[in-house]
Amino acid sequence: LEDQGRRQVCYKYKARAEDPAYRGGDVTRATNSWEAPEIGRPGSATFGLNATRGVYAGWGGCAPRGVRGFPVYRPEHWAFAGTGIYYGDLLGADSHVYGYEVDGLDFEIRGGLPYPAADSGAPDGLQVLAVGMASQVEESADIPIEDQFLTDEDGRFTAETLFGEASDANLDKVKRGNG
Repeated sequence: LEDQGRRQVCYKYKARAEDPAYRGGDVTRATNSWEAPEIGRPGSATFGLNATRGVYAGWGGCAPRGVRGFPVYRPEHWAFAGTGIYYGDLLGADSHVYGYEVDGLDFEIRGGLPYPAADSGAPDGLQVLAVGMASQVEESADIPIEDQFLTDEDGRFTAETLFGEASDANLDKVKRGNG
């Protein structure tokens, strides 16, 4: 809060360089991404998902022709009781419920089912019911980078936030997400 509490400012992409909380010593109050190591409040620990493991779907060149719904993996879960949903169904695809910005979680597939990765920070017992693809980098062999809408800015921010450097190697670690 600034201006004697009358204005709230979010520095996000420029937080490490410009947010007064970094200079004031209490970086846990900075307006950086929750997943920044110094903030110490990853979304996965509170509600099971992180912004840095998801982001864009069906927007610009980020998974532009994706499924537009949630592919269901656990139809037996109580949340789907009485719905007639099957394994592999696309929940909400007709109305394009999956798109734009999504939060995600690093996961692995075992026996055809997604499970939170051991280092994901997800609470014990979290079940992944449905999951789709997302991207933090707009990629297109057909559209020159100067004509792309998003390019790789969000991916580079995430790489720098999580790994301390927005190198190509770190960008590759974060560019593919899910939701």
